[in-house]
Amino acid sequence: MFKDVMKRNVEQTMFDHHSGNSSSQRIDRRAAILALTCSALWGGTVVAIRFSVDTFPPVGLAGIRFSLAFMFMLGWCYFRGTSFRVHRNQIMPIIITAILLFIQIALLNIGSKSTSASHGTIFINSYPLFVALLSHYFTVDDRLSTNKSVGLLIASVGMGVVVLDPFAMTGNATMDREASFQGDMWVLASAALLGVKTVFIKRTLRVIEPGKLLLWHELLAVVMFLSYSWLFETWDAFHFTFAGVLGVLYQGVVVGGFCFAAWTSLLQRHAASQLVVFSFATPIFGVLASYVLRGDPMTLSLITGTAAVVFGIFLVTTGLSMVREHLRDRG
Repeated sequence: MFKDVMKRNVEQTMFDHHSGNSSSQRIDRRAAILALTCSALWGGTVVAIRFSVDTFPPVGLAGIRFSLAFMFMLGWCYFRGTSFRVHRNQIMPIIITAILLFIQIALLNIGSKSTSASHGTIFINSYPLFVALLSHYFTVDDRLSTNKSVGLLIASVGMGVVVLDPFAMTGNATMDREASFQGDMWVLASAALLGVKTVFIKRTLRVIEPGKLLLWHELLAVVMFLSYSWLFETWDAFHFTFAGVLGVLYQGVVVGGFCFAAWTSLLQRHAASQLVVFSFATPIFGVLASYVLRGDPMTLSLITGTAAVVFGIFLVTTGLSMVREHLRDRG
């Protein structure tokens, strides 16, 4: 995230980093609606995964999802004239990125099967916190500022509130606490690995184009997903359900196709710093979708924790100083 990862998935992060647009336009109403639509659709990713893992094995599901995404990327790269040729110095970055994608998505799908969609949405969208923390140690020009440190603290407290549910009334638990905690930790581990992958990709883009990296690492990951599923997962209980199939199509076509294309087109016309504000709505849309479509309880702990996580991510990725700068420019 997509963020994905996602609220964000790896595709957004790569093009956000690679799309230096010196002649960015001011965001108009149409662009704002499209950006907000993408954020809302990304918010539904974990909800779609939660429906799909009720039908498909978690890792096999990832194989199907990224097969669809790969076919889209193949067409995208062809029409954009992206070279498919891989040079020797690009092989290892593709392999490492594919391995990270395999582990990260496997953790996300397995964790999503054991927890609620609302919890999964909050935790996977926390990956910018790990990006900020890792960048402090591995990126020379991206250190933790006071705003970022405060944001990390606030978001961490928010995630703790979501997991521990301190506002819950005794005897009024609405979820399996043990299963939820276990799933939460798997998804949080997936978010941490997505942070690792994001930092690694930022360095990798120095030697390989984004489209080529996306194409080949997705293909390699598909082989890993399907091979693992064939060897270690059972398909005996597999059965088609409308919700499960719709969830797969949502992940592969809507998120992997439409959102990728729409966000890339926005980045071609607008600065990433202008668009990032819309991404903060992703976990909010995700929690709302979990409530409406999955019936997840809208507890006080969930609302409070979500608000803290969103505000913490805001401080980490944008900060109050950037907001003041944009307001001054508009004035």
